[in-house]
Amino acid sequence: MTFELDLAPEAEADIDDILEWSTTQFGAAIRDGYEALIDAAILSIVDDPNRAGSHDRTDLGHGVRSLHLISSRDEVSQGVRRIANPRHFVIYRQVGNLVQVIRLLHEAMNLRAHVMSSPGWARIQEDANERARAIFREVNERMTGQPVDDVLAELVAKISAAGFEPNRESLREHALSISKDLDDMIGGAFR
Repeated sequence: MTFELDLAPEAEADIDDILEWSTTQFGAAIRDGYEALIDAAILSIVDDPNRAGSHDRTDLGHGVRSLHLISSRDEVSQGVRRIANPRHFVIYRQVGNLVQVIRLLHEAMNLRAHVMSSPGWARIQEDANERARAIFREVNERMTGQPVDDVLAELVAKISAAGFEPNRESLREHALSISKDLDDMIGGAFR
């Protein structure tokens, strides 16, 4: 399965900066090779977000992964492989059928500081929060008054399907409130 790609504006700017610096420091041929390497890495992530060489980066946020460009050297032509020591990570996450590339950062950078301060990260977090709110609204509308274990199972399934890691303790509290809504309305009507 190939996933849809969402390249954050910061990631686009990172790529432009990396390629400009490569041209200035090493010339057009190396720049072109580095660009091919970046393209190969991103295409491989879109093809398989959990590909070999990628790493879970929960230190950077839920569902965030990184892939060092060196992991993609075998996916480009021999001429491009002359880039012996690529120095950048692709920082991304997969949500549903979407791969969101957040940043491309040099390995010497403080990745956490650069990711967390990124406006693109704030946008991704807000998108994730909106998806979560939509799931809660849907389950609330459909399952009000149902047994709490049924509501919890539905929440866990929907949250997992959306690409989130379910926090069962927190979801149990939401399930209890959804389960009680109908009981409270009925109980209040007959007091």
